Amino acid sequence: MFLPVHTTLPTSRAASCRALSVASRARNPLLPDVPTIAESAGIPGFEVDLWYAMLAPAKTPHEVIEKLNAELRAILGMEAMRVKLAAQGLQLETSTRSRRLRSCGPT
Repeated sequence: MFLPVHTTLPTSRAASCRALSVASRARNPLLPDVPTIAESAGIPGFEVDLWYAMLAPAKTPHEVIEKLNAELRAILGMEAMRVKLAAQGLQLETSTRSRRLRSCGPT
């Protein structure tokens, strides 16, 4: 099964479950001894990418959407938040249009 690294770290570290490989392009820094699927199964370019989204009901007023967007961008811009996310195996990708949270790869 494919699961985000941050949800599997406790069981992987406790040895109650063994990660066979990660489905990212490169090895995950939190699981450096776990090979990628490209390495372990010989499938070049194999990658599973996860997306996280924040949704609001249809017809939510534009002002509310703008306020939520501003607050979320501010929170994701905090260095302390980046450190917490990195500790969970998540990496924030930023562009001029948006910020998106990206998993460093599911296990």
